[in-house]
Amino acid sequence: TTRTVSCFCGACTLTVRGPPSHGVSYCHCSICRRLSGAAFSTQALWSASDVEVKAGQELHRGMHATKNVERIRCGECGAPVMAKLMKGKVNALPLSLFDRELVTTDPAF
Repeated sequence: TTRTVSCFCGACTLTVRGPPSHGVSYCHCSICRRLSGAAFSTQALWSASDVEVKAGQELHRGMHATKNVERIRCGECGAPVMAKLMKGKVNALPLSLFDRELVTTDPAF
């Protein structure tokens, strides 16, 4: 199964293959709380080889709040697009990128 996801404005699109290879996680560390403006963030984790940027890579704005994680946002709308973990081997995609129907009906989530 291949899914196409996008940021809020649609300028940054990605495709992911298969179910999340590293599961779904909630993070409530102080960095995620401050960057998301919420009590926690929820993301699905894929091997980097299963994530492909289809459009908007030139708009990606990366930042390192820690040395081990690069967080990427859309330069147009500011929405989180992904975080690169484990030296770029794993990509965490916020569930907010996925359609509501997919998140509530797909058993992978």
